[in-house]
Amino acid sequence: HPLIAALLGAIFVGVGCGLCVRVGGAPSGDDALAIALSRICKVKIEYVYMISDAFVLLLSLSYIPLRRIGYSLLTVLLSGKLIGIVQRMGRKSGGNL
Repeated sequence: HPLIAALLGAIFVGVGCGLCVRVGGAPSGDDALAIALSRICKVKIEYVYMISDAFVLLLSLSYIPLRRIGYSLLTVLLSGKLIGIVQRMGRKSGGNL
């Protein structure tokens, strides 16, 4: 059931990574890069995640079938949005990061 896996993956990645970013941590190298680019470019962190992940998925088209990329794209879009939501939860100012 790839759709269920995509949705659950987005929830776990979005909430887990969002919590880490919220307290100032970076669970992996791409997370550290996303935090840095978000601060440098003054862009919300979810957009940095979505753009970088979409670029990786575009490159992955060389060996992953298009149908599978669709599920991955869904996961990327939802998890990126969740990261931003969790990261900003309870904050009065909407800042970039």
